[in-house]
Parts: sequence; C-alpha cells; structure tokens
Amino acid sequence: MKKLVCVMLFLAFSLPSFAAVIIGKIDIQQIMATVNQGKKANDKLQTQFKKWEDELKKEEGELKKEKDNFDKQKLLKDQKWVQTKQEELQQKFVAIQQKTQNYQMQIQKMEMDEKKPILEKIRVIVSEISEKEKVDLTVEVSASPILYAKDVVDLTTKVIEQYNSKHK
Repeated sequence: MKKLVCVMLFLAFSLPSFAAVIIGKIDIQQIMATVNQGKKANDKLQTQFKKWEDELKKEEGELKKEKDNFDKQKLLKDQKWVQTKQEELQQKFVAIQQKTQNYQMQIQKMEMDEKKPILEKIRVIVSEISEKEKVDLTVEVSASPILYAKDVVDLTTKVIEQYNSKHK
C-alpha cells in the first residue's frame, strides 16, 4: 500500500513538469529526398541500379532464348547432349542469380556510403534547430512510437532549408 501511495505521489508531482515538454519531429525520408545532396545521391544510385538492371535483363533474355532453343532441340539430340546442355543452362541461371545478389549488396553499400555523410550533417542541423526552437526532444516520425503529443513542432522544413543553405 505504501508503494502505491509513493508511486501516486511521484506521478502527481512529476506530471506538471511533463506539461512543459516540447517535442520536435522530423521526417528523415522527406529530408533525404528533398535536400540537394540527397537528390544527387539518389540520382547516382538510380543510374547505377538502372545500368545493372539493364545488364541483368539482357543476360536473362539471352538465357531464355538459349532455353527455348534447347527445348526445341532436345527431342532430336542424344541424352548426353541434353544433360550437358541442361547443366550449362543451370550454371548460367545460377551465375545470373549470384550476380543479382552481388549487385543488390553493392547498391546497399553504395546507399550507405552516399547517405551516411548526409545523415551526419542532418543530425548536426537537427540539434541546432532543436536548440533554437527550444525543443526538449526531437523524434524521427517513422521510427517513433509516439502516436500523439500535445505540443509537437515539425522541424522538417527548417532542417531542409538550413541544410541546403549550408551544404550546396
């Protein structure tokens, strides 16, 4: 019973201090998509992705043609030729899958390498703006479990503007 009273007293005296807390929020995805360096990084990634995607589509198309030719010829050829050709086609298919996985890993690494310095600069700007706006806590909207807060200040636009003015 004493513990319950202590908890209630603690909450009663601490709640008024929480009322003055101002929460800031940012949308990091919007910031990354809007700041100039974020757009450049995204364009670079998209260009490389498109290049690799086109290369893989070409190889897949060639493999499909080979498979179609194989399907037409396999009834006319001996079993050894059929087995050898099937293995060859399977090896080419596996090679394309491995190349696809390799490209995916390279794109992820490129994305991290491109975005990390931008995120570090954003973090500094968020701190500066949060202090200037007298925000007690700033959260990222997609990562935050907060569904409602009375006093929330959206800092996204200010972060974008300050980032673009500092880092051209």
